[in-house]
Amino acid sequence: MAGFPHKYAHQWDNKYQTAKGLLYGDKASDYLATCVKKHQLPIGKAFLPGDGEGRHARFLARLGYDVVACDISHVAVTKAKAEDKREQLILGRVVADAKRPPFAPNSMDLVAVMYVHVPPDERRIILRAAAHLLKKNGHLVLEGFHPDQVTLLGKGPGRAELAYDPELICGELAPWRMLEAEVTQTTLNDGPGHQGEAYLTSMIFAKEP
Repeated sequence: MAGFPHKYAHQWDNKYQTAKGLLYGDKASDYLATCVKKHQLPIGKAFLPGDGEGRHARFLARLGYDVVACDISHVAVTKAKAEDKREQLILGRVVADAKRPPFAPNSMDLVAVMYVHVPPDERRIILRAAAHLLKKNGHLVLEGFHPDQVTLLGKGPGRAELAYDPELICGELAPWRMLEAEVTQTTLNDGPGHQGEAYLTSMIFAKEP
């Protein structure tokens, strides 16, 4: 996943370039899959900012969503497109900053912000952009590392402020209706980039009409 400003693009390019295979694998988050089924999210148009090599976008495309995604890493987007082609999936992918997605307002039924770990001020901009893109009654699914990933395990995004504190996220999305929020301790096996014990924050919100 990459969502940082363009000055970090080279860093993410190196990470994706040196990875053996896909850095975070091709399996989508269990939570995203659960949300689609549990909350009966309608098939429609979906946007995924900071989608990296594209595992979550491909998952939604397999379900029939019309998916567009962005990432700041040219390498990640190139690898994502290659995987899309291999599976004969049609997705829209662009190299772009998650804070400034090049899509029309009120055009998305679903936005999934998955493991986009950026400083709080940038995260708020990304979430505001998501709100701008979503149609009324659209849904935002969000998942990432909980601060305990840093403070207890010494892993994750490196600084606790980059992790997803559910109380802070709720405050940043105050006008939205929270459908669910959970903090879980689990074991990840998502390519070489996500391995071992992990603390996750997982949330879904609905945009009020």
